[in-house]
Amino acid sequence: MSGTATLFGTGLVNTGFFAGGTLGAVLFAALGFYALAIPANICLLLALSCCTYRARVSC
Repeated sequence: MSGTATLFGTGLVNTGFFAGGTLGAVLFAALGFYALAIPANICLLLALSCCTYRARVSC
């Protein structure tokens, strides 16, 4: 893997980490613990999408 790709991946992970932390703090200030329902629903949606995809594209 080249140095540029590694640097891009590291920057992407760091940006996502800080953006998620900031957004989480803002949502927690507005919604309290109900803010945790947002990432939980995103995970649920991704899990259902994965199951649907795997059912349609059987290996």
